[in-house]
Amino acid sequence: MNWQFDPNLLTEVDVRFTALGGESTRVDLEHRLLENMGEEAGTAREVFESERGWGNLLAAYHAAAENS
Repeated sequence: MNWQFDPNLLTEVDVRFTALGGESTRVDLEHRLLENMGEEAGTAREVFESERGWGNLLAAYHAAAENS
């Protein structure tokens, strides 16, 4: 997987924050247009869905928010 910046490769990341009441917020993240990555789209999706992907980033965000 080549993780170098490519100005011609466009994907979208949509992050939504929904107040659930009290001090709770739900965070929904959707990463779209991975098909623009061509043959590497499947590998990228696996990485983003793995332990080191978006879930890990959101867990770190959650931990930081809890400690602030």
